[in-house]
Amino acid sequence: MEVKKMNRRPSGVVSFELCFEGKEWENALSKVSVSRQEKAPIAGCRVGKAPLPLAYKTYGSDLIDEAAKSVIGGALATVIAENQLAPVSQPTVSYMQADLTCLHVMCSFVNYPEIPDFDYIGIPVERPVKICTEEDINRSIDAYLKKHLYVHEVDRPAAMGDIVEVDFRGTHDGQPFPFDQSDNNRFTMGSGVLFTGLDEALAGHLAGDHLHLQLTMPEDFHREEIRGFTLDLDVNLHGVWAREEVSECTDAYVHASVGGCETVAEFRQRQRQNIQRQYDNQSRQCFEDKVQTALASRITTVLPESMYEVGIRQAVNDLARNAPAETWKNETPDEREKRMARYREQARPVAERQVRLSVALDYVICHEKIQTTLEEIDAYVNAYASAMHLTPDDALRRLGGKETVAEEMQNNRAFAFVCDHAVIHDIEVKEFSK
Repeated sequence: MEVKKMNRRPSGVVSFELCFEGKEWENALSKVSVSRQEKAPIAGCRVGKAPLPLAYKTYGSDLIDEAAKSVIGGALATVIAENQLAPVSQPTVSYMQADLTCLHVMCSFVNYPEIPDFDYIGIPVERPVKICTEEDINRSIDAYLKKHLYVHEVDRPAAMGDIVEVDFRGTHDGQPFPFDQSDNNRFTMGSGVLFTGLDEALAGHLAGDHLHLQLTMPEDFHREEIRGFTLDLDVNLHGVWAREEVSECTDAYVHASVGGCETVAEFRQRQRQNIQRQYDNQSRQCFEDKVQTALASRITTVLPESMYEVGIRQAVNDLARNAPAETWKNETPDEREKRMARYREQARPVAERQVRLSVALDYVICHEKIQTTLEEIDAYVNAYASAMHLTPDDALRRLGGKETVAEEMQNNRAFAFVCDHAVIHDIEVKEFSK
């Protein structure tokens, strides 16, 4: 194999000519010829002994195409390794000359761009910080009281809105029916979740009462199996619970209704910790987003368009998939094309930022010599498997293989390095910006 006319353009495109001649090309053709003869022998020739011109006459251009594929892949890998190239697009190959004497092909691909030195240590970042206030705690407790109504058992007749517990046994025309018996059913009076008319029949009865009812289910009843059935039911009412709004948070309420707390002071302290934890998480997310933006902006090199294209296509597909179905109805091809163009326009800034961030992290990984060991990769996969209740092999497949895991771990470490070395200015805020 000979490499000729290697050209590296400013756009990042690398092109070169690969030449295969003499014994090397003849051997590649012969191997394909023998393989073809084993499957489809040539009349008058022993398998593997037919001359190449006769094989070419018999099998046609497929003989050359298959031989070309057998040598080009390995040759490309050798050229890329020897010249320290890093393709970011699928190589394209076009024939210049292809016959029984030689193979000359032109190969080209977009190479990973050369990134000039840039400073990633000491990036100045403003970090928004929010401190939990007494007002925040009051709002959270008010919301808690509205969400967690005080439920207590009452010694009075059941009424709409109460929670009741019943057992029932039933028949339809003297025969069992689906759901013909059940114990310890709890439901809210007025919800109609069990049987139509049961709520009204229970109203006014006390815990311990026994009722014999005949109820006809409507044709649109939510349980299809008994629509239109007239049911004979024996029902036991075991308990009645009332829901009441709580106007004031007291020690008695906290002791009875808030798990893990005995007093209002303990409850307020727990809410303070929860709220501050949320604020700290939002602060960290804002900080990391600012670091990512700053890091990506430091890549000023013009990057190949093909590096953006994968991210743009993915984002466009997500936008199209999430669009309401009616948006596509009655659209002309021209209107649909314009819509997809708008999606591309929306997707491009996000894709560009993500690609520049990825390039920046690659630079940090290289210059800080960040690596991962097989033991660390296995530990990462095992932890993921345990969290997702998967086998390690299934977890590794879901994560995309060890190379993908190693890349993610290195990216995370590179980003953590940049964050750890950022110059942080804490700015107290009343609200986090969206």
